[in-house]
Amino acid sequence: SSVATPPLAPPPAGSLPLGPWTPTAPTPVPFGVAPMIDAAKLIRADLGQGCCVCILGGTAFRGSDSEALVKAIAAKLDATRKAELIFVTGGMAGVQETFAKNCGDGSRVWNLLPDGQSSGYGVGRDIHAGKDLEERKVIFGQLGDVYVTIEGGPGVSQEAAAAHARGAVVVPLRRTGGASAGDFGFPAAALERPSCATEEQWALLGSAEAPIADTAGAVAAIVAEAAAPSRS
Repeated sequence: SSVATPPLAPPPAGSLPLGPWTPTAPTPVPFGVAPMIDAAKLIRADLGQGCCVCILGGTAFRGSDSEALVKAIAAKLDATRKAELIFVTGGMAGVQETFAKNCGDGSRVWNLLPDGQSSGYGVGRDIHAGKDLEERKVIFGQLGDVYVTIEGGPGVSQEAAAAHARGAVVVPLRRTGGASAGDFGFPAAALERPSCATEEQWALLGSAEAPIADTAGAVAAIVAEAAAPSRS
């Protein structure tokens, strides 16, 4: 399906949370971003009920165990039944494609792309918003309740910063390096442990020596806690 980007309109007074799991205080919205927020709200409504978990990461794997880690995280999150989860990728190669192809049968995966583009994944459902990649990035940063980041460069930092600024929970896999470890302008505050994570879980996200299964389990537990109705 395709969601047209609404025409430019004066910015609203503040950015409102898009889901019941996204506590945030109203913040000024730059002129030009307002229609992207509107587009994100339309998409969010189309996705239905559940906690929206966005996956961010590089288009090629850098770390030796990053691909295996993404596969394990996808499987663990798919098996999470403590909360109803919806998964959204940006339709890119690398981290997002690997996640989509390893998240169960893909029935809960949505791939958000600019108008006219295709993920080519063969799994999940492609949806469209934004006339180009830059608009799609802005919309993606306004969409989710939780953002899981693996590796990444400036684009990942940009989307994570927008998400964190509006109160979304960011779960950076610091052990994978790149933006997720604080490079490329990744928001320093997003590297700090949120209330939905225990100290042990947060440490597992940063330890390159931790077993992949343990780190993946920590990610799933953090996301499930972030999505719990008691946090709404």
